[in-house]
Amino acid sequence: TWVLKSGAVRESVRFEQQDVTEKMPEGPFDLIMSRYAVCLYLDAECKEAALTGLVDRLRPGGFLVIGEKESLPAGFCDRHGLASFAYCTRRDSCPFGPTVPMQGIYVKECASSAPSAAAGAAEDPRARAGTYSAFVKATTGAEPDWIVERDRRWRELTQRKMSDRSRCVLARAVQEGRRESADLLSRMVQ
Repeated sequence: TWVLKSGAVRESVRFEQQDVTEKMPEGPFDLIMSRYAVCLYLDAECKEAALTGLVDRLRPGGFLVIGEKESLPAGFCDRHGLASFAYCTRRDSCPFGPTVPMQGIYVKECASSAPSAAAGAAEDPRARAGTYSAFVKATTGAEPDWIVERDRRWRELTQRKMSDRSRCVLARAVQEGRRESADLLSRMVQ
């Protein structure tokens, strides 16, 4: 199993369970898991309203996960800037994960692919990080050993040079004052 060693990473995670037909939780969120009730049991109008409210609370680059037997309304992704996201693991690097793409994962697209300039972002060491491991170190103050490795694959991924898209995502996170990095890393190494 994987174990988070850093309290800083654990502290940046918040779980909420609410009835989205009554009151929506405050956002923004990096990940929203909407299982069963929203897509299966609500009528079309309530389903559209609830899903729209959830997507509105996602950060750009955030993920909406729905149940295996659920589907979004026709045209919903186009209207709300969502893209289907297929996730699977390689058997040699993670023997316990799914090896076929998981369905029902959607990512909220960024409004712009180019980062905007923000005061103070240049002074933040995260904005100058050249590798994923440097970003983790600048974020958590520790080397990226906050996850116990099963093999060298994780370490190799964090040592890769960043792409322009990754720099955009990191620059946006710095501008927003975000301190979490685990979700950013998972998006960047895909």
